[in-house]
Amino acid sequence: YLNNYPFSGIRRPSISPDGNFYGSGHSASGGLVYLFRINNSDGSSLGSISTPLSITNDSSRYTYSVTWNPTGTVIGVGMDRGTPKFKLFRWDPVNYYGSEYSYANFTGGVTIILKVFWNNAGNVLFFHTAAADAASIQAYQWDDINGIGARFADPPSFTFSQSSLLSDVVLSPDDKLLVFSTSGASGSEIALGWNNTAGFGEVTIMPVGQANPTSVAFGTLTN
Repeated sequence: YLNNYPFSGIRRPSISPDGNFYGSGHSASGGLVYLFRINNSDGSSLGSISTPLSITNDSSRYTYSVTWNPTGTVIGVGMDRGTPKFKLFRWDPVNYYGSEYSYANFTGGVTIILKVFWNNAGNVLFFHTAAADAASIQAYQWDDINGIGARFADPPSFTFSQSSLLSDVVLSPDDKLLVFSTSGASGSEIALGWNNTAGFGEVTIMPVGQANPTSVAFGTLTN
């Protein structure tokens, strides 16, 4: 699978909800988004999709993530440059990138946005940033028509060791728990409670002894 995709420098790859597109950020400068149509018969690429100029117009820009919302109608890109350091576009599987959303309600000043992602209900937008404090995770109300809404209050007390840009955060399928993997010492995995109405909840140190984890995922438990 994916036998003719460029693998050099990819960051946080993802597959669109309909399974027809593969995308990732890129660690080289130039604001590239690796985005391809997938041939579902054998997983090979059906050709690359051009990156919008509003992303590539800064030759020194890096991209860190590419993610679709749960319905596959919006695509988000996290970046290290620009104001703000992300892009959100309407998306459809025929015309690809559509019009860009307004960012008037975004209030978080950050150096890098590592990951843009939505909750599973599709009504909250998260930004995972390069900060090592409460601002490392920011959440905003979201709707597909108007885009970014009001910002949720940041976690009241939340710090962790983040020595690498490879750390990740994933929201549980029931939208109740945000789990971080960090590049700190053993046992540095942290979870935050989440509620789609009330926002961030309690901080929990995860009972994991793995040093320097760089990714996290939820599985399905069967009997």
